[in-house]
Parts: sequence; structure tokens; C-alpha cells
Amino acid sequence: MDRGVGAAVRPLPESGRKDLAIQALAGSETVSDLAAEPQVR
Repeated sequence: MDRGVGAAVRPLPESGRKDLAIQALAGSETVSDLAAEPQVR
């Protein structure tokens, strides 16, 4: 995964972080799969 030089990274809003945590804890998605989603970058 190459984000390139100078790629802008914005933090996820709190609601997005909560949704990712719920999915990971529920086992519906692996953390690796969640991290690979475009909106997580």
C-alpha cells in the first residue's frame, strides 16, 4: 500500500471511529479489512 509522498490524511470523525470499533469487536470485519477501506485512509 503506497500512499505516496504528501498524501493528505484526515482523521476519521468520532462516529466513524466508533463504527469501525463496533465492526471489529463484533467480528463482522477483520481489522485488516477495515483498514483497507478507502475512507479509513
